[in-house]
Amino acid sequence: MNFKILLVDDEETLRYVLKESLAGEGYNVDVANDGFQALECFKVTPYDLLITDLRMHGMDGLQLIREIKKNNLHINVIIITAYGSGETIKEAMSLGVIELIHKPFKLQEIKDGITRILCGLSQN
Repeated sequence: MNFKILLVDDEETLRYVLKESLAGEGYNVDVANDGFQALECFKVTPYDLLITDLRMHGMDGLQLIREIKKNNLHINVIIITAYGSGETIKEAMSLGVIELIHKPFKLQEIKDGITRILCGLSQN
């Protein structure tokens, strides 16, 4: 199955490295540089997984997840962040975030998280 992933982060280098790495694993990856652009992507494409930064200009990752879940209740979400307080983690989990990965991370760490989530989808 060819899974569709939307990667949202305001760091261009991180977007590029992750997109190339995940595409090399066979995933179909689109990128957005902020929450507003991500919402536009969701209007035209159904995604299996959202990977989003927590802190971004304009709309943070939690706001983005809330907006997406209004129309796409069952979207799987991974948050990547350098800023993860206990309160933030609690709120993220209440929104259905499956994984929270702290920056800096190793590529294998995020690949493992994606595999755990998407393997569960392919078994359904």
